Amino acid sequence: MNILNKMKAWFIGSGYAESTKKPKIPINHEPIEIEPAEVDIESMTKKQLEAFARDEFNVELDRRHNKKRLLNQVRKLIKEK
Repeated sequence: MNILNKMKAWFIGSGYAESTKKPKIPINHEPIEIEPAEVDIESMTKKQLEAFARDEFNVELDRRHNKKRLLNQVRKLIKEK
């Protein structure tokens, strides 16, 4: 199509825009089962350590502490589990 037909279709809202629509792809909404893997807490950031402790142990860590102290707290929680 030339530029005038494209602009005409854009203003009118039909024609070119309808012809360029892609067909819809069906989406599988079934959940995927993922096995829990071994967690590497050493490579986590302070925010990730805090989120991990909150999700796994229902414990809030204080991010104002340094990473070494947070790692020790998480290790202690893992041993107690």
